[in-house]
Amino acid sequence: MAVTPLLKHALAVVVNTDYIRRPIMLNQGNKILVRLEGENEVPDWYRLRDLFTEQAASYQDNHLPPADPSISTRQGQYPDTDLVLRGRLLLAGPRGRPSQITGAARTAALTILNSSGTPLTGAGSSLVRLMSLMIPGAFGANAWRLEGLANTSQFGARWEALASAPFGRRLTEARVRVEITPRPAQGDALLIILDAMLTDARRPSPIEVSRQREQEMFNALATMGEDKSPVAAAAMKAPLPSPFVGIGTLREVTLDITTTLWGSVGETLSTAIFGQPLGPPALLDVTVFTTAIDQDSKIPLLNECIDFGRAQLIPGNSPGAWTNLGPIQPDRTLASSPAAQAPIVHNWLIQLGIANGYQNIEQEVFRWTGISA
Repeated sequence: MAVTPLLKHALAVVVNTDYIRRPIMLNQGNKILVRLEGENEVPDWYRLRDLFTEQAASYQDNHLPPADPSISTRQGQYPDTDLVLRGRLLLAGPRGRPSQITGAARTAALTILNSSGTPLTGAGSSLVRLMSLMIPGAFGANAWRLEGLANTSQFGARWEALASAPFGRRLTEARVRVEITPRPAQGDALLIILDAMLTDARRPSPIEVSRQREQEMFNALATMGEDKSPVAAAAMKAPLPSPFVGIGTLREVTLDITTTLWGSVGETLSTAIFGQPLGPPALLDVTVFTTAIDQDSKIPLLNECIDFGRAQLIPGNSPGAWTNLGPIQPDRTLASSPAAQAPIVHNWLIQLGIANGYQNIEQEVFRWTGISA
């Protein structure tokens, strides 16, 4: 008589103890077991307390620093920028394993940034499309290149698109900043900051303003002698930017920032620096803010750069100069599904409008996203 073999199935659960949340608990017979000296044992109260304390300590520092609505200058020159969308991604590395930024990691980051498929600055990206809408003439874009201090704990890079005329004016720019903060007990923190910087094409550039002021001052001196103060004062006032980007453009740029951070760039840097794939625990946020036209001018408000469309400002409210959106805690599926990022951007845009005193912002955002409130 034939004997039917007895099939047995085993289920194995593999846990990466370097960066998984702890303690990991399986309830067996109403008991919590932990691994002690090679055996599964029931811990005492003090052991459990220590495990939960370790869990809290590991994650209490996993928060983004306060939003800083400012941008660095280059060679003492204030940047020719009106509106900035800043995305920040915070990742945690393996516990007890120090990390550093190597030359290979910087090279890998530049390679992925300069690829044609990079969402923010690649072919067909929102910044490139925005340039074609801003100006009727030709423009060109420089490759991403390293800029500023670079060492094992930080580096930065910059990309810019320039109009051919007048004066090779820069209308869009992008910057990335990568920083490592050592945290031996919790796992080193990797902060990636990505800026998309926009300039109103209708506003005269600093060079044009300077030449205009020189001419107006010359005319004032010639026609008014020493009594030149009224004309001179008018000449020293550069026009504030009028709204030059709408909710639709804002959505595209924000979506490209999100897809770049929680996608190609985040994956490349997490793999190159931490040796692990992009994934939780992580925090991602976006800050929208304006900048001064020059060092002496008043910082414009968001509604002077952003056209909120049919959304109406609630009487008595005044938009601010910056708004922080988020943060969110993205999961692994979000990186592999850009379509899943659209609802997040949708909610961020509504938050932007509400935070700046607009009503009916949900309907205006729906016009561009197609996502119901």
